[in-house]
Amino acid sequence: MGVEGEGSWRKEWSHGGATWVHYNSPNRNVPASTSEEGELLNLDTRELVNIIQSLRRDNRRYKLTLSYFDKTSKDFAENRDAVVTVLNFIDNMAATQTSLNNLTVNSIVTTAKTNNIDKDWQNFLINNKVTRDWWDYKITTLALSTQALKYTHLTPNTPLH
Repeated sequence: MGVEGEGSWRKEWSHGGATWVHYNSPNRNVPASTSEEGELLNLDTRELVNIIQSLRRDNRRYKLTLSYFDKTSKDFAENRDAVVTVLNFIDNMAATQTSLNNLTVNSIVTTAKTNNIDKDWQNFLINNKVTRDWWDYKITTLALSTQALKYTHLTPNTPLH
């Protein structure tokens, strides 16, 4: 380290095969800076080198990540039919799993209430006029078609010519 001129100093060091030289002159006019810039101006040279190396490592990592996503997005574009097929398959698997879970839950609920099913159905029919009318229509239609089969001597399995 040597002194050059009044109130200034020069600092040299080697790193990675290069020689670094840092001049500091307290007499220079530094424009007003933000607190972050002021902190950087007051840092030791080694600390600045460490910060720069860290930023370079981060930059390389981000570039690798971006290049990976760029390659992946191109692969997706080229193979979009396969991607759609795989996503459709995954969606169907998720729907099947959900359906199985709901069936299990419904099965448990139905099993737990076997003695109340008829009672619940009757209460539902009594309280719901639309359902009751539909049920009455189906029962009436079934009864009429059964009577019609008796009068024509046809059974449900008799082939029609």
